Amino acid sequence: MASAVRANTAKKIRDPVRVFVSIVKGKRWDLISQAQEDRARMLIGQYRDGGRGGSKLFHGERKTLEPVAVTLNRLKL
Repeated sequence: MASAVRANTAKKIRDPVRVFVSIVKGKRWDLISQAQEDRARMLIGQYRDGGRGGSKLFHGERKTLEPVAVTLNRLKL
């Protein structure tokens, strides 16, 4: 989840899916800040509590999040 937050909050990145995949496949956890980890924990907690925020979870648009979901599905994560 933290890698998805990182991919969606990085500035000047045109393709957050590529950022996400490169972090996950390369196991580049060092690229994720503590603030991004904290945000991911909060989002996981919201999801577990049933408070799914939809397109507002990553401060991004739904069209940005859907490719991340498709990528997760393809990677079987």
